[in-house]
Amino acid sequence: MDIVCEHLAKTPLWEDVHANCETENERIQLSNYQRDLQLRKVK
Repeated sequence: MDIVCEHLAKTPLWEDVHANCETENERIQLSNYQRDLQLRKVK
């Protein structure tokens, strides 16, 4: 519990994370790792 309380001030709230998220820069990653690697090479 002490460790959680230590890091509480450093951890952003969900609203802050969502407000600062730029979805156009995010890449969707497939759960199939091998296929995801293949698609990365294509793009």
